[in-house]
Amino acid sequence: MPKLIWEKKLQEAVKRQQRFGWSVRDKRGKVLVQRYYPDINKKVSATIPILWEPNQELNVLNALQKINEVMQNSGCSLKEAVDILYANNNYKININWNKLVDDFKKYKNISKSSWEGNYSYFLKDIVAMMGSSNEPKTGKAILEKLVRNKDKGAGRKRIISNAKTFLEFIVFKKGLDERYAPPADIVIKELKGGKSKKSFKKERLKDEEILFLLDDLPKTDTGKKWKFVISICFVFGLRAVELNHMKPKEDQLHISYKKVSANGNTDKRDIDGLSPAAAPELATQLLMELKTKSTELPESVGKGKNDSEVGRAMVQYLKRNSKFWNKLKEQYAEEGAVIGSYSLRHAFAYRGVFLYEMNPDDLAAQLGHDLQTHLKNYRNFHDEKGRRERFKKSKQKMLLNAKSIDV
Repeated sequence: MPKLIWEKKLQEAVKRQQRFGWSVRDKRGKVLVQRYYPDINKKVSATIPILWEPNQELNVLNALQKINEVMQNSGCSLKEAVDILYANNNYKININWNKLVDDFKKYKNISKSSWEGNYSYFLKDIVAMMGSSNEPKTGKAILEKLVRNKDKGAGRKRIISNAKTFLEFIVFKKGLDERYAPPADIVIKELKGGKSKKSFKKERLKDEEILFLLDDLPKTDTGKKWKFVISICFVFGLRAVELNHMKPKEDQLHISYKKVSANGNTDKRDIDGLSPAAAPELATQLLMELKTKSTELPESVGKGKNDSEVGRAMVQYLKRNSKFWNKLKEQYAEEGAVIGSYSLRHAFAYRGVFLYEMNPDDLAAQLGHDLQTHLKNYRNFHDEKGRRERFKKSKQKMLLNAKSIDV
């Protein structure tokens, strides 16, 4: 069938604008875009949701220009560029934000709990705002809208930092227009805001506080189960999620959980228990209970259970069943600190430094993170230990000098 006049004009216009390698033709009433690569003698194609009919020349040329820009900027394929630019199969260029979020999730390659805790919640807001009638037109406007009416503090800073990473990804990895790039660092700093009056720091619990807390739990079957797993986190320094991935291995606790993060993956590990001074046999006792299964795990804990819910379930149980826990929360809050399931892990780290005198490398391996992450979180423990030892040596030297003078 011979080409119609408007078809010839459209194809000639494509050749003029895109030059060699690009072409369009009809495919079931829609525009099929083709890209030919002579160096490898390969042709790729993708259908765009523009009708193959007269008076579509401007729409087609605009579409090809945008598709080419995305491909050039990101290095993605023709099909990927079309998928990004056309959401809901609409003939107008309409960025597919859901696909960008899915691609970003694959790029981050982190655990489900880390994704939900750090990215998922605000990315849903971005998708919603970009589908509204008054969508933000720039990366800066997206960030401003994200944190509007949000108090200054750690939560706001985390949203801005993580959203900035997402915007960098969609512009520099996926080829979106540079107007979506995050603003300059000085603007990012302003968007993060200063310190909130309610800015809290995470705090460890003291060993004696945890032991008192364990004794304070209800003496019911459920209370005994929670006492058991809280004790395990306390003595073995577990993340709450790792309760779902533990089993005894001789005189150690084997953790099969692999924490996936942007900084790298944490491998499986075997942990030596660090019992507190007031209960030196606690680690051995807990391992024996695990081996014999003499104490059951709480309903929300164990193999196959929801990883993201374990820590929340633990804190919820303590809040509802321990007056001492709630009293501790109030006391620490007055000092500008918060406590949670990680406070048990921090106690393990502190005990490892001061009671067991472990070096940073060994303690980092026990906790299941790299040395850089360990020092970022616990350098103050090791620094304090060093200061104490230096002071002790100085004091001993002073006493020796004093004795020699007396003689």
